Amino acid sequence: MSTPEVQAESARAPVPERPTEKRVRKHPGRQALPAELPRVEQVIACTPEQCICAGCGKETAVIGHEESE
Repeated sequence: MSTPEVQAESARAPVPERPTEKRVRKHPGRQALPAELPRVEQVIACTPEQCICAGCGKETAVIGHEESE
């Protein structure tokens, strides 16, 4: 850099620091469904072929459950 550039750079105001704290907005999420809506329970069972382990031939166990509205 040349001398005039250095002098101009030193005369400049310092760059403001970035805030370290991020502003976090609270997400409103989903609204609750109306209570008068009918609730339908739907159980989807596996087929007899899917309920038997292909490796050992024993009955399989339930390892998960999913619930949604």
